[in-house]
Amino acid sequence: MKNIIILITTLFLYNISFAQTEDKSKEDNEYHTLFSNESGKTKVSGFGTLALDFGGINNDFGLMIGGEGAVLINRSFFIGLYGRGSVTMPSYTYTYYSERYANEVSVNKKVSFGHGGLMFGAIFNAEKPIHFGFTIRIGGGGMSLVDYYMKDMHSSSRYYYDYPHVAPLFVMSPQLDFEMNMTNWMKFRVSAGYQYVSSASLMYNSLDNGSIVKKELFNTNIYNTPTLSLGFIFGCFK
Repeated sequence: MKNIIILITTLFLYNISFAQTEDKSKEDNEYHTLFSNESGKTKVSGFGTLALDFGGINNDFGLMIGGEGAVLINRSFFIGLYGRGSVTMPSYTYTYYSERYANEVSVNKKVSFGHGGLMFGAIFNAEKPIHFGFTIRIGGGGMSLVDYYMKDMHSSSRYYYDYPHVAPLFVMSPQLDFEMNMTNWMKFRVSAGYQYVSSASLMYNSLDNGSIVKKELFNTNIYNTPTLSLGFIFGCFK
């Protein structure tokens, strides 16, 4: 009887050891991908963001507002589209030569700036209440002067785009993100980054000693600035 018990115990331990070895071998030979989780499956979801970007415009305070949407893979990688538009608009007073009136015209106008394009990034330890990641936005944009006017005394006012303008512009915005999980479907994000705008001159025609010459009003690099961003993210994160 003692020998039988020893034999059964030996066979039992051997089976356990063999099963573990077989499982480990199967795991080692399993096909893994960059976008698969520990179970070998890929979870795809998505999110949308409402964001405020604070920075500088020509040494003054600047604010841009925008949104973005992306596909989220395994709560770790994402790729999507974004858009941003300026809320604060610096004003410039200058005199330009108008071909329409064949004379010089003095105006005061505001600068409108917007851009959009592709964004991608990564999120680390997304299951933690507070975690971090990074985002890179690469896009194109345009800049123009806008004038404010009343159509009549009783109508609403609006902005319209006017000469001069400059487009397209290359824009790149890398940033480091700190996220807080508020619920299974909402996050709050604080980001620090930098907004780079390709250099281009906004030119206008000026009359100089009877000749029409080009003058620079400002360069688009006034929008090159460190940024602080706040955003609410809505999606499926669990």
